[in-house]
Amino acid sequence: MFAPNIYFLAAIMFLWGFFNSIRTNVNFLYMIELMPSSKQNMIGTFWNCFEGSINLFATYWFMRVSTHWFGFVSIGLAFQIFACSTIWFLPESPIYLLKRQRYDELKEALSTIASWNETELDWDAYDFAEGA
Repeated sequence: MFAPNIYFLAAIMFLWGFFNSIRTNVNFLYMIELMPSSKQNMIGTFWNCFEGSINLFATYWFMRVSTHWFGFVSIGLAFQIFACSTIWFLPESPIYLLKRQRYDELKEALSTIASWNETELDWDAYDFAEGA
């Protein structure tokens, strides 16, 4: 085994769970907010079922098929560290900003998202109740 002692293994498991909870929650919220409301329940249910089954499949795989877990855990932990370190650069949720009537921040967030998608927004097409 790679783990030199139980404390190392406990630290890796803690980091795995910590990073996974951040990655999963933020991804889910952005995904739900940016899709049509008619599809949110179906896609949200599918997402949660799939996300929950990953650990079940991994457990079965390492119990019955292979005991070489280090590569799997290393790749997963690397992706989770990447996701948690880049999450801080995401703009605030557009739905949250709209509900709080923070229109200047909303325009900034939508402009950032549009620039990542290589798109320009026509602000004249939108009606923001400035100062309302």
